Amino acid sequence: MAEKRSISAREVIADIRGGMTDEQLMVKYRLTDKGLQFVKDKLLVRGLLTAAELKNESTGTQAAPQSDMKALAQKIAEAARAGWSDKEITTAFNFPADKLPTVFATLIEYSYLTQEDYDRRQSRLEASNARKPEGRPATPNADVQVGHTPFAVIRGRTLLASILLAIISTFIVSGILSIVWGVNLESPLANAASMVLGEVFLLLCGAYLLYLAKLSPTVLFGPQPPWSLLRSSMLLAFPLIGLAIAGTYILYLPLSYLIPKFVNWCLFCRPPMIIPMTNLAEGLVNLLSFFAIVLIAPVVEEFFFRGLLLTRWSLKWNVPRGIIASSAVFALLHPDNIIGSFFIGYVMSVLYFQTRSLFVPISLHMAYNGLIWILTGIDVLMGQPYARNNLTEWKSFWWVGMLLAVIVIPWAIWYTRRNYPKTEWRVPCLSREGAV
Repeated sequence: MAEKRSISAREVIADIRGGMTDEQLMVKYRLTDKGLQFVKDKLLVRGLLTAAELKNESTGTQAAPQSDMKALAQKIAEAARAGWSDKEITTAFNFPADKLPTVFATLIEYSYLTQEDYDRRQSRLEASNARKPEGRPATPNADVQVGHTPFAVIRGRTLLASILLAIISTFIVSGILSIVWGVNLESPLANAASMVLGEVFLLLCGAYLLYLAKLSPTVLFGPQPPWSLLRSSMLLAFPLIGLAIAGTYILYLPLSYLIPKFVNWCLFCRPPMIIPMTNLAEGLVNLLSFFAIVLIAPVVEEFFFRGLLLTRWSLKWNVPRGIIASSAVFALLHPDNIIGSFFIGYVMSVLYFQTRSLFVPISLHMAYNGLIWILTGIDVLMGQPYARNNLTEWKSFWWVGMLLAVIVIPWAIWYTRRNYPKTEWRVPCLSREGAV
């Protein structure tokens, strides 16, 4: 078998600048034509050689970047148009800062970036630096400033207003549809339809903010992780469900003796997610409920709460504060499970930072909601579709909550101590290195 030989970038650069032809380079480094082209493209995008130095003497034409180089060049150009600072670009795409002017010149020469876009970026950065007070301490979140990222457009109060707008829009549209179709707003069908509408409105708000920030969804979602990582994260759904049940009893059991009406509203304000199937219409209601709870909600809520809200607040304050604040908002929107939802938000935020992929918390969210849907379905099959659906019967199962608390609270403490967020963590969508 032929021995593999490592190629020195300095040696290749010296040979190219010395006038060595492509044929001589392929013979010397044992490269094919495509292999040599890949090496040239890599040196070009990293700014180690200029386009003029890579001019092909035999044909008089410049070497065109391969597909992976084109993708990287497009990402760098998109980051430049979005207003990323020089340091953010060089850190994210892993090349020396002194090569940045050469990289920009190459992008402009290959028409990935127009001269007008480059001048506009420079003007924005100069204006931002001029407005920055002298002696301002750096944010605890590594070396990223909100004003130098696409999230300068996406403000925290705008995200909160989007949540409120989605809730109001859902209520109005659901009311109109119930009048037109003659459906009771408290029926399981109206509840399932309202969940779908709420997620759709939230998704539209988030998509519009991405459009304003000129931020690609693929950057926010990150890479596709291996199945082993998704499987291990989905297993966390089991202790999280136990913690959710225990947390509900810890919070609401004492309050049920003080303010029973409020507790009854918090726990049972929604119709059951699954109903006994006696006809096709009821089967369609259950199918719509599954579609909304298990498939739509995890994707939309992780995109909005972890991808947008968590990222924005982590940049504004720091990562621990961003995780706590975004998890608190997430919990308040789930009044029947405030403690459990807060810790679920915490776990999914940590997973997003640790794996740099939004697919991991989405898979955990799907597994969690899917298990709840299955457990509710078991109640239906056992002939108890409305079991524990009133405060008196719910209180009679207090011992289940206490037993689960003894089991899962030590696990929650262990998980928190082991995975406590650090201030030096960088937000995932601004910390991925270029694959060159």
